[in-house]
Amino acid sequence: MAVFAIGFGSLVIVSILNNIFERPRPFEVLDVNLLFYKPTDPSFPSNSSVVAFALASSIFLGDKKLGLAALFIAGFYGILRIFVGVHFPLDIIAGALIGVISVGIVNLFPVF
Repeated sequence: MAVFAIGFGSLVIVSILNNIFERPRPFEVLDVNLLFYKPTDPSFPSNSSVVAFALASSIFLGDKKLGLAALFIAGFYGILRIFVGVHFPLDIIAGALIGVISVGIVNLFPVF
């Protein structure tokens, strides 16, 4: 389920939104000391958050306790992406919502 949700959220939804919202990244518009490579795609929504939250939400559906830990880690990862200067907070929030919603949509199909 996680693979399909990540594919749907990341390849379909994020690709569409990246073409609609060409938001620059924080290091492009603010005085930020970037800690690693410079991504070249738009900032909104966060593709990495889509992946992290889709994976964590999939785990949550199978095991609540482990899923809560995974969701915490995904949230912490999102905060770190803000801290290092590659995303704005709204990018992470939108990515998290897309990841969770993607799992919900994929979970509607009886194959899973």
